[in-house]
Amino acid sequence: MRWRYFIILQTIILLVATGLVYKHQDKAKLIKTPPIELAKWYKPENKRQVWLHTMFKLRREMQAVEFYAQQQDAKHMQMWTKQLAEHYLKIADMVPAWQKKLTINTMEDLKFASEQQDFSSVLIKHKALQKSCDSCHDDYQAITALTYRTP
Repeated sequence: MRWRYFIILQTIILLVATGLVYKHQDKAKLIKTPPIELAKWYKPENKRQVWLHTMFKLRREMQAVEFYAQQQDAKHMQMWTKQLAEHYLKIADMVPAWQKKLTINTMEDLKFASEQQDFSSVLIKHKALQKSCDSCHDDYQAITALTYRTP
């Protein structure tokens, strides 16, 4: 007798959830899809896969900025921060739809802290920038890889 109530309750919850998603399907997204502009940076439209190379550069630059800030090596930290800022801002040029997702203020704060040789602030801003990157990767990395990097 108890199992019948449990199954009925689960069915009602499932039907309500399905109804809500159907009613708000213009606002509810189960899978976030990347903007169409991203396709031009992957094969076959782009032989070099510029988007991937940009992401690899950003990863290397993020690691270098963090490393040199921890080592308190201002010269190398500033060099890598400059490259990081350059490639980070390219994201908006490549995919204008993601302009709003970029935390440009954080990037500017990171550059300023690097110029001031404020290593602790650089690490704090680096962590904030990393969270921003991670949130976008959580939303789009898997679906983008499935869409553009599988045969």
